[in-house]
Amino acid sequence: FKVGRQCPNHQRVLVLSSRRPLAGIMVLAALEKRMGFGGNSRLRGGRSMTASPMALVGLAFMACGILGIVAYVACSLPAFVQFCFMVAFAGTFLVMQNLTISDELPFGVSVADLVAGAIHSYKAFWGNFMLLLSIPDISAADVNIVVNGLARDVNEGPDGEESQARSENHGIVCNGHAITHAGEPATGHIDKDGFAEASTWLKESHLSLGLVEQLHLCALYKRAHHGRRAAADVAAARAAPGGAVSSWLADAKTAADQACRNLTVAQARAQLAPSLAEADPCFVAAHPRLAPPPRGHLGGIILALVERRLPRQLKQHIATLHRRSFAAAVALTAAAALRAAALRARRGNPRQVRRWWCAALCGSTASMYLFALVRGLPLSWHTAVARRCSSNLAPVSGGGGGARRDAARRLWQYLLMALVPRIDRPLLLAD
Repeated sequence: FKVGRQCPNHQRVLVLSSRRPLAGIMVLAALEKRMGFGGNSRLRGGRSMTASPMALVGLAFMACGILGIVAYVACSLPAFVQFCFMVAFAGTFLVMQNLTISDELPFGVSVADLVAGAIHSYKAFWGNFMLLLSIPDISAADVNIVVNGLARDVNEGPDGEESQARSENHGIVCNGHAITHAGEPATGHIDKDGFAEASTWLKESHLSLGLVEQLHLCALYKRAHHGRRAAADVAAARAAPGGAVSSWLADAKTAADQACRNLTVAQARAQLAPSLAEADPCFVAAHPRLAPPPRGHLGGIILALVERRLPRQLKQHIATLHRRSFAAAVALTAAAALRAAALRARRGNPRQVRRWWCAALCGSTASMYLFALVRGLPLSWHTAVARRCSSNLAPVSGGGGGARRDAARRLWQYLLMALVPRIDRPLLLAD
């Protein structure tokens, strides 16, 4: 060995010359302590080399072994295969040296398009796994929701036309499992298509569906259960007391029946449960297997996963919350009124008396609102509001509008369910 000339970084380096690299490394290790080479040496960039010489020996052994294996495999291959490898290596070298990212390739594809497609596939592949790994207590239904939802996000357009056409042509799919095809009778048990659960749900109390949704679902139920509606039902509805309101309700029922007139009994049975699941989140919480599939947007997928973990008694929990809120509002209103009366009897400050009376008035208003949430409002009130607002008779279901609008509409349904007074008696029982 010999000491070389001074480097630009003002450090002296050792230049080791030997025909045997391993012997040279051993000599360097022996002189490490004497010259302080190992502890004070500098690598490129000014960083200190802290690896011990024995670690460098191990790295040299690994490199020799790997190179030996590669050389043995390369020499054991036929000459034609070796020639193909050399040609491929040469082609790769030429491509890396001469091709730029903006160059156009044959068939109208650029290098940037290929890179973007590869990155998109890579992100979609690992995105599925990362989302699945973040789900607690994952099940097979969760895997179906995530994988099918993300695949639908890639395949369908921004407004969901492809998904809607696939739903119309190939039947109704819930959580990735086909229920039945349109036009085919449901086979097996009657609960396979969810018709029994949906029928029972429409007859229960505390049904938190609006008038338009109930009209559409009742028309589907009667179409599936009775075939064609009798004309006497419409005549009876027109003859019911209520004047123009009853006439408007009869016209609305007729319009809902006309919307379902082209459906067969099997099609009406197959569409009842999915339509109810798209209109009532409580039904999805009680029957997760009938949940509508997400339309591909990440928000819709997360919302579908959350809905599968809601308590099955979600409707009862909301009703209990309404009742307790009503009881608390009545108690606070009574306390405010008693406080105002006591201050007035003792001839207290008039300003405080007015404040307590205002608090009692606000409490009574809140109590009436909460009482409407607990007991519901009569059908005639909902009909009058719908008639006054010229409500659209089209049902709120999973049609077009895109995945983002579907998720926003689902959140809006939760708000309406919690804050808007329901119809006191389900429309199916009122008929």
